[in-house]
Amino acid sequence: MLNLYNTTSRIQENTVFNRGIMDLGGVALPQAAMANNHVEAVERSAKSFFYFFVAFMSPFVTLPLSNKFALSKVFKITKNFNSKENEIIQLSYDYLKGSTQHMIKGIKELSQKLTEKDKNFKGFDTILQKYKGKEELLKEQLVKAKTNVFGSDYLFTGFLMGSNPWIMNELTKKFTGRTGYSGEYEMANDNYTKANAREHEKNKLKKYLTFVGATLAQAILFPLVLKKSLLAKDPKGFLKIIKEKTPSFDYTGGKFMKMLPFFMLTTMCEIPSILLSSRDALEAKDWAIRLSVITAAFFGGDAALNSITGRFMDKFLGTKIIDREKMQKGTVISKLFPPIKRLDDIEKIKGISKDTLNKTKKLGLTMYWGNLGVIMLFLGIGLPKILNAMLKENVESDLKGKEAFDSYSSILQRIKKDYPEIFSHAGA
Repeated sequence: MLNLYNTTSRIQENTVFNRGIMDLGGVALPQAAMANNHVEAVERSAKSFFYFFVAFMSPFVTLPLSNKFALSKVFKITKNFNSKENEIIQLSYDYLKGSTQHMIKGIKELSQKLTEKDKNFKGFDTILQKYKGKEELLKEQLVKAKTNVFGSDYLFTGFLMGSNPWIMNELTKKFTGRTGYSGEYEMANDNYTKANAREHEKNKLKKYLTFVGATLAQAILFPLVLKKSLLAKDPKGFLKIIKEKTPSFDYTGGKFMKMLPFFMLTTMCEIPSILLSSRDALEAKDWAIRLSVITAAFFGGDAALNSITGRFMDKFLGTKIIDREKMQKGTVISKLFPPIKRLDDIEKIKGISKDTLNKTKKLGLTMYWGNLGVIMLFLGIGLPKILNAMLKENVESDLKGKEAFDSYSSILQRIKKDYPEIFSHAGA
């Protein structure tokens, strides 16, 4: 039970792991299983595989390399590429938005934290000695290193995730010999899907380049704004607001993206690209609804469900799951849907009995997995079932309309052939 609690606690505080489980159990596997035909199932499975490949590459391959390259080769804060001192990239923006004394305090606290985890870690004394009397320069270079790494990661991840649907569309076309939305393949013939996709096929390169340009612009702009807000002596207005929010752009452990940048990446790169890549209006409609629901669940739906469940448990079961301190200090939304205590925070609750603490831990753990299961069932089974029925109804409606039009045209042609004088008089 303790191992499950500790493992769940680590998953809960890691955005990538937390969303990865929800994506795998609520989107990737069940939505492929619920596809309208085997071609769509393969296409959805391939998209999910590519997505998880990118999600793995970023924190475990490209980000560690980017961190080391920026610190040792570009800004030369550390001595060599494989130095353990490169872990200084984990220093939170919270320590870089204040004075140099505050930065030094943060570096020492990070050093102590890393030493507790790894007895072979020697700390950051070499860096501190190197920049003694030049602390402002160290602060500037750390800000530049961190923001540059963020920009490169944003570009890498955003570009690949956004390119995913375009790649899979082309692979589907290559292996099936058909164009158009794969979800319609067993509902209508090739002529129908080809006609619906004609406009997309004509403009797809222009639409793809639009996505690429937008992603590149964001990857340049966002780090620049972060950098400017942190290095400005007395930022005003928008820059002041951004400066206060910079800790939200930290990476957990120096390599796992937090919620805010992950939300930006999803809503500003991935989703627009998926909608642009839609091969006809019905696929665009399906994606618009599907992604709206999934995004709402990923970035707030689970928090709202946890809040409702937590309130119920606190009131009727005597737990201490709701974070009342954050509720009182928060916004109107925080009062309507008060945040819950994370599992690692529950263990630190003071002033309650051992029985209440154990009950809160047990029910907090049950609530996390139970609510996650409910959301995954809805996303994986309920949502596809609704969307599949809508698609079938729309295709059948289109086909009936086309049949009626073709029948009318056929009758008109026959009348024109049998009674040409009617049309000759009409022309006169």
